Amino acid sequence: TWKSLGLWDLLEQHVLTANGIVDLFLTFAPQMSHVRRGMWCTTKRSLWKSRNLKLWDEVLTTIYQRATTFLNQWQWTHLNDAQVARPTHVKRKRPPLGKVECNVDADFCDDKVDIGMCIRDHNGNFVWAKTVLLYLA
Repeated sequence: TWKSLGLWDLLEQHVLTANGIVDLFLTFAPQMSHVRRGMWCTTKRSLWKSRNLKLWDEVLTTIYQRATTFLNQWQWTHLNDAQVARPTHVKRKRPPLGKVECNVDADFCDDKVDIGMCIRDHNGNFVWAKTVLLYLA
């Protein structure tokens, strides 16, 4: 994987001289270009994700393909996202006294959707939260 990304020659030097994995990550990444650093971080995430899929779901995945697909989608999204005008600051508007607000977020990955929600009162104090994992058929 590291050879196919064109990172092995640089990585090999650091693997031999690093004082542990944290040192490797902290000294290696700053020496790369922005594009290579993106592939480095994405591939590390893909290694972690593939390990967890194999460990917990007994699913084998291709690390390089997952990393490049994810990075390409992320770059495409942010390239298009940069063209959308946005306000520089959005101030949270509190709900009226006695009312609550519910913040919801979702993460889509392969055939799964993770949904999280958090309810807060008019002062912003935590009231209730829940997460749900859905499998798309």
